[in-house]
Amino acid sequence: MKVGLAQFIYETNTFNPEVSDLAVFTEGGIWLTDEAAVRVWCASNDSQLSGSLRVLEQAGVSAHPVWVAVS
Repeated sequence: MKVGLAQFIYETNTFNPEVSDLAVFTEGGIWLTDEAAVRVWCASNDSQLSGSLRVLEQAGVSAHPVWVAVS
């Protein structure tokens, strides 16, 4: 079985007068779309994605983290 993994984290509220666009992630946050880069990022932190990847791989599942967007 193959499993694709992605993580999207963005916190906002209705009181924020700024419009959020892609630059919020690509210039001020984290935007990764290469599996190798996502794996390096996962190894450097304790995020939900890194935990999911670790558990799936321990279970013998072919896990593929393909996207991270965090702001």
